[in-house]
Amino acid sequence: RIIKPDGDVRWISARTYPVTGPDGEIIKFAGIAEDITEKKIQNDNIQRLLAEKELILKEVHHRIKNNMNTVHSLLSLQAGFLEDPLAITALQDTICRVDSMVVLYDKLYSSHNFQDISVLTYLPSLIDEIIANFQGSESVRVEKKIDDFILSVKTLQPLGIIINELLT
Repeated sequence: RIIKPDGDVRWISARTYPVTGPDGEIIKFAGIAEDITEKKIQNDNIQRLLAEKELILKEVHHRIKNNMNTVHSLLSLQAGFLEDPLAITALQDTICRVDSMVVLYDKLYSSHNFQDISVLTYLPSLIDEIIANFQGSESVRVEKKIDDFILSVKTLQPLGIIINELLT
C-alpha cells in the first residue's frame, strides 16, 4: 500500500529478481511493479458480499428452524387437547415427520461445505437421527452398507428427502 502525495491510496504488487554477471554474482536487482488497486477494491467488495451472504444464510437458517419448531409445538399442543387415539397418533406421526425434516434440513444447511458432501459422513447419521425421532425406534435396526463418495448438495438434497420419506 502506498499513499501518494495527494493522499490517494494505491495498492502495488511488486516482483523482483536478481540479475547476475558473467561470474554468477548478483550485480543488481530488476523488477516490475503493477498498480493492483482496482483488483484490490474488487476483491474487498467480493469479500464484503460473501460476508453479507453468509450472515443472510445464517438468519434464514435460524428463521426456518424457529418456524419448524413452532409447527412442532403447535402440533404437540393440539395433540394434548385430543381424546381420539387415532387422531393423537396421526398428530404424533406428523410431529415425527416435522422432526425428520428438521434433521434433514440441519444436516444439509449447517454443513460448512455448500457444494459437495461425503455420502458416508451424511447418510448414516441422517438415517439414525430420523429413526430416533419415532416412538419404538429402539426396536428398529437399519443395516447400512454405504460406500464413501462425494455428491453435490444438489444431488444429495433430493436423495435425503427420498430417504426421509422411505424411513418415515
